[in-house]
Amino acid sequence: MMVDPGPHIESLRLLDRIKGVSWYTVLGEGFVRQLGGSDRLRGEMSAHSDIVFHSYRNGLIIRAGAVPELGGRGLPPPQPYVTVNRMIKPVRLQDTGNLHPYLAPGIGFTEETTAQWYARFDEKPLPPVDAGQVCPRSGCWFSSAQFGSRRHFDEGELMPAFNHIKSKKTQWFWAGMPS
Repeated sequence: MMVDPGPHIESLRLLDRIKGVSWYTVLGEGFVRQLGGSDRLRGEMSAHSDIVFHSYRNGLIIRAGAVPELGGRGLPPPQPYVTVNRMIKPVRLQDTGNLHPYLAPGIGFTEETTAQWYARFDEKPLPPVDAGQVCPRSGCWFSSAQFGSRRHFDEGELMPAFNHIKSKKTQWFWAGMPS
């Protein structure tokens, strides 16, 4: 009898990384430390009542949503999964390889589809927003039209123009959530 070493070699990628987010995401204490600690993670997610933390002796279990969501083609990814993914991304596997390296070619995942699978809850970059248009997402935005313009906007708020620049020339770029 021989053992196929392929799956075991591939699993070495997961010694210091996790695959990603599920309804329940389990983080060992080492990963919790890498992400800033349990208190920091809980604080960062305190505004999200649909994300629940459970401590266990060797780490933290994070539940994304009240029930598991399957999603589907053409549907946006479930927001609780996207939110947890944003938080755990620093410890998520980036060099994904192939999810099924031991299958015959043409069956299962390729390296490209494996990378897409692991990134399925990543937030897509927001396009620039012209002055006079509504802000599509609450958070920090900046404009290259004026130095030091980074500030917080609420979703639905009108993006302003600057007096010294025509409004059609002012664009706002997503800078993320305040830290």
